[in-house]
Amino acid sequence: MRIALDARPIFNASSADHPRGRWLTQLYSHLHDVRPDWRTLAYHRPLDDEAALRFTPNGMTSRPINLLGDRMQAWARWRLPFAAWREQAGLVHGTLLSCPSVPGVPTVVSIDHLIPIESPSHFTARQTSGFEQRVRQVCKRADAIVVPTEHLRTQLVVRFQAEPGRIHVVAPGVDSSIQHVPANRWSGVMQRYGLNKPFVLHYGRDVPYRNTRRLIEAWAMADNRIRQRMQLLIVGLNESTGQDLVAIVNRLGLSQSVRLMRNFAEAGDRSVLLSAADITAVPCRASGFPLFMLEAWKTRSAVIAGRVSGMESIAGDAATLVEPGDPCAIARAMKRLVVDARFRTHQVDHGVRRLKAFSWQYAADSFVRLIEDLANVPVMVEPDEAVQRKAA
Repeated sequence: MRIALDARPIFNASSADHPRGRWLTQLYSHLHDVRPDWRTLAYHRPLDDEAALRFTPNGMTSRPINLLGDRMQAWARWRLPFAAWREQAGLVHGTLLSCPSVPGVPTVVSIDHLIPIESPSHFTARQTSGFEQRVRQVCKRADAIVVPTEHLRTQLVVRFQAEPGRIHVVAPGVDSSIQHVPANRWSGVMQRYGLNKPFVLHYGRDVPYRNTRRLIEAWAMADNRIRQRMQLLIVGLNESTGQDLVAIVNRLGLSQSVRLMRNFAEAGDRSVLLSAADITAVPCRASGFPLFMLEAWKTRSAVIAGRVSGMESIAGDAATLVEPGDPCAIARAMKRLVVDARFRTHQVDHGVRRLKAFSWQYAADSFVRLIEDLANVPVMVEPDEAVQRKAA
């Protein structure tokens, strides 16, 4: 079985930094554990950074395709399908809301969020309209659609009249590189990030709906005793956003308690930072699947998240949900988790238990069954099952 994958999220944005890239890398790593004889042709644009090749899972082969410009999504609509046809792929997996079409070959498309539709104030009218049009095309043309949550599946059915039977929920697991790290191994990373106190960790980005500015405002409103005994670490910023936030931090007089870091934390540092953080706070105004939440649960960090569509069904009682537009509510949530040790421990313990519901092994098994159904691949029978059938 050959799968033609639109692998741009893996190769054109480091899978160590980009959530969608990490999702695909983990999914296909486990897929090839389940079906080691399958091969994935990973199509992407020529690499800006050859180091991205180190994230290629076993069983996946890099296939760079060059195309100047991308008018009318020509790379995904024509160039990738031609390459997949030439290499006799048995299935095409589209990402980034692309729906590559190869005659006679089934197409699966992943949709991981509807943020421009659910939070249009953070996008131009043209961006929102274009996004909506691409979702409608996927719902109309794809043989199957993969989504991470039941909530998103419902949204596609209600908003876009997608056929329910073609939408499959494949919830992600936690990145296998994320592990709880004991306190005696924190010191080197803590020094490198300028941390000398307990701290709150925030994954920022150069998008307004990530709500980084509101979190900084909440930090300014927090009890002064909390700011004296703790720090706020913000990672994942680009140059422009970082400069803007530095100005805000200085204006609010927070430079002694807020650490702003360009880019995402290095892959080797994430486990330490999550394990050391008293709180992981990402009170987004809109969100896809909150991978940060799973990572925090695995490393026993308490979680603050935005009360946005679909979040409650994932978080349960293992996270503190707040109104993302209310800095006072965010400040109160931070204070409670800092001063109420019993409540924090209760929430962390619930997170550890809830994490068991999210498994990459289960996700890969579900995805494999979907592929076999679509591509009419003979179902592989496990040895024990084969013996049982023969006896029957």
